[in-house]
Amino acid sequence: MRYFLFVLLFIFTTQVTTAVAKEEFWECKSSDSFTYIYKIDKRKPSVALRQDGEWKYYKSVVYDKENQNLSRKDHEGERDVFDLLLKKNIYLGRTYDCKVIEF
Repeated sequence: MRYFLFVLLFIFTTQVTTAVAKEEFWECKSSDSFTYIYKIDKRKPSVALRQDGEWKYYKSVVYDKENQNLSRKDHEGERDVFDLLLKKNIYLGRTYDCKVIEF
């Protein structure tokens, strides 16, 4: 019985650690038929856009733990928000629905 509890505890902690530590890849579609692929990591925090076969990392990404989002300001001062709970990207007054994908 003691071994069973140990194994159960080990499996549980492994699953929780894996879920927290993993970065996510998001596919976001715009209304004009463009698809954007992002690499999202709240631990660092970082956001990268897949462009021309390479990852282009955004600068000055901030993680807001209370609102569960990552945000940045672009070169023109516009705010770009990635809602981690709703899986949405909000940029220039538009909301893009996203989904987590395997990449």
